[in-house]
Amino acid sequence: MRNPARHISRFKVGPCLKCGRPLTGIGASVPAEPKPGDIMVCGYCSHIMEWAGDKVAELSDEARKAIEGDPDIEAALIFAAAFRQ
Repeated sequence: MRNPARHISRFKVGPCLKCGRPLTGIGASVPAEPKPGDIMVCGYCSHIMEWAGDKVAELSDEARKAIEGDPDIEAALIFAAAFRQ
């Protein structure tokens, strides 16, 4: 499995829409801040959301289809599950 998240940039974007825990960082291959349309995975419950520019939002049907089978999303879900162990 590849690890695309070599850098963790810390910031506060609000709570997870499922569990309410704070979302406080983004993993990327270079230091980054979220851009509208970026996908976020909660490290506590693995809920997948989309950054809407000023807050997190539920995935649109279009975004959900676009990430199906995406290896980076799969890696983030595996990482989140390991984080909870």
